[in-house]
Amino acid sequence: MTLFISPEHSESAQRNGFSIEDPLIPLEEILGGGPPRDGIPSIDSPKFILAVETG
Repeated sequence: MTLFISPEHSESAQRNGFSIEDPLIPLEEILGGGPPRDGIPSIDSPKFILAVETG
């Protein structure tokens, strides 16, 4: 007796470190653009001023 075990769902596609499951458009139509992943630094110490101070 031979038993074949397969996963219940197939592996999803990966693009730029993101998992793409059940896309609404074909994967070949998804184009990269903008900054890379984690390419926008956080604002660690924001400076707040009043609106009247903006001039």
